[in-house]
Amino acid sequence: MESSSHSGVELRKATELLEIALSALRSEVNRTKAVGPERVGTMGPLTCSAEALTMFLHTGDVNAVPLYFSSFQEVLAALLRGEIDRALVPHCHPIASELLFDPRFEIDSARAFDKPNPPLHLASNPSTPFPPSNVSLCAALPTLWPLVSEFSPSKLELLPVVSNPAAAKALREGLATYAITNEASLAAYELRSVLTLKHVTVRWFPVRLAGEHSAPPHNEQ
Repeated sequence: MESSSHSGVELRKATELLEIALSALRSEVNRTKAVGPERVGTMGPLTCSAEALTMFLHTGDVNAVPLYFSSFQEVLAALLRGEIDRALVPHCHPIASELLFDPRFEIDSARAFDKPNPPLHLASNPSTPFPPSNVSLCAALPTLWPLVSEFSPSKLELLPVVSNPAAAKALREGLATYAITNEASLAAYELRSVLTLKHVTVRWFPVRLAGEHSAPPHNEQ
């Protein structure tokens, strides 16, 4: 009996020590998560979103690292899977309306910001004449299609794509005759600008999962 009682005491002590160790480990994990950099995702690279994310990361109170995806749907899927802590989306994209009404997400309005959008261009291959003599396919984000309303539908027909780089790529691969794209994609795909389009200012929304708290600034103790 005495041996059994002694074994029971030792087991309780071992259990208590294990609980203390686990509690310390959980505290360390939470501390590391709290002070570690946020993973912020957006569409990129070679996109206006990537430039906006660079601006967001240099606001002075954000400790974060950028991650890029080929579409905003992929960005939100990563957020739901816990692969990123925050998404950055523009107010003018249809995804922003989805996020506003979807109870799984919260828009961090306190960190929203305005940014003049980089110039957008109607682009073509160097040898393509402009304006077109016949109706021609133009690769573009559907959101941006009003930028060429003066040519649609009499001269241009929309070929929908998910990003400005995708529009430039579609043009370069011969899937379209023209594209609405940005300057980074013009250079990357060796295209020429036939028309500089309307300049706009875009509001950018950081988005997190509902119930998640903002990570503290890097210099907080």
